[in-house]
Amino acid sequence: MACLAVGVAGANPHPIGDEFYVGPTLTTETRPGVLLRHESTAVAAAALPTALPYERILYTSTKSDDSMAASSGSLFSSNAPWTSPTPRPIVALAPGTQGQGDQCAPSKTMAEPFNANAPTGLFQVEIPLIVNFLSRGFDVVMTDYTGLGTAGVHTYVNRVDQGTAVLDSVRAALSLRPSADRSTPVGLWGYSQGGGAVASAAELASSYAPELTIAGTYAGAVPADLARTLDRIDGSILSGAIGYALNGFRESNPELGPIIDAQTNDVGKKMLADVAEQCTVRTALTYGLKSTGNYTVSGRPLSELLSSIPEAQTVLEKNRIGTMAPSGPILLHSVRTDDIVDYGQVADLAEQWCGAGGTIRFDSQDSPSIVGGSGISHLGPAQLAFPQYVQWLSDRLSGVAGGGPFCA
Repeated sequence: MACLAVGVAGANPHPIGDEFYVGPTLTTETRPGVLLRHESTAVAAAALPTALPYERILYTSTKSDDSMAASSGSLFSSNAPWTSPTPRPIVALAPGTQGQGDQCAPSKTMAEPFNANAPTGLFQVEIPLIVNFLSRGFDVVMTDYTGLGTAGVHTYVNRVDQGTAVLDSVRAALSLRPSADRSTPVGLWGYSQGGGAVASAAELASSYAPELTIAGTYAGAVPADLARTLDRIDGSILSGAIGYALNGFRESNPELGPIIDAQTNDVGKKMLADVAEQCTVRTALTYGLKSTGNYTVSGRPLSELLSSIPEAQTVLEKNRIGTMAPSGPILLHSVRTDDIVDYGQVADLAEQWCGAGGTIRFDSQDSPSIVGGSGISHLGPAQLAFPQYVQWLSDRLSGVAGGGPFCA
């Protein structure tokens, strides 16, 4: 929390380049994955010893109601030699929870030194992963997600919106190459919210983006069952993210609006309005470690209330990951003591995907529980395992056989 506090003092509610994120009017006739515009920028020098250029991209993507949206992201092009006869691979990296305010979009925060809006309050935590993939000769594209930086509310943890945003970021990125090749190996990488996004993308790929060759997916700490996740984080450092989810549900499913209004008291309504404009750091400092029972008319936690509302249960079920077979080999990863996304739901996802015929490897990681509810057991131990999983995905992108044991 000390490092979180460092960044808040310099918060800038309206980061650079806001005009870039205003897209044209889109219709259902608009194709998904179309690159609308791009511009060159670089990761702030304070975050790295040398400059790291990237392209901000704005592209079209499909929402869960089949409408079209302009989504944004970042494209990093590798300068490492690529001598293989196959096209240079690309990794679609889905970031962890950023927040819900437009200023939280990674394509914005990465260009600002020690930005208070970045997830740690210091810098974008995915940068070391990006540098690693670039050094291996892979291009990297990272979505900002639907509504984060662009028009509308960020539909946090919406299964379809996240999955299509990931796949369409790849389509847009490949269109910038001199000659896009359908055989380009595509890797998917994500942890936590990002794990859910790439898990959804892997499920949707065969029907939504069949032209993409998904060579492999790393999905860590996947919040596959939102009902379990919301219950788990209530009262934790990430408790305010329940507000992100409710705001997103209201955006995607307007019929929930009156129900949410009827169940929340004045404090709860203020919380929902506040977090809609916040990034993770501010939300953790303002609403972390608080029970959502403080925000309801009845005093019951929001997760408990949702379980008793049929309309809410329908929405939660629509956003469940694991109901269809994913494309390509997948490495699922969970820390047994994870205090944000419980190990059990990731294990259940592995079983469900295996039963559906997926090619799934499930790795569990042992670690002592560290200050339950702080998020340390969610974020800390996994970082130690990332190097071996970067190598696993690198092998899949390079055509190396193996990678199992797989269930199918």
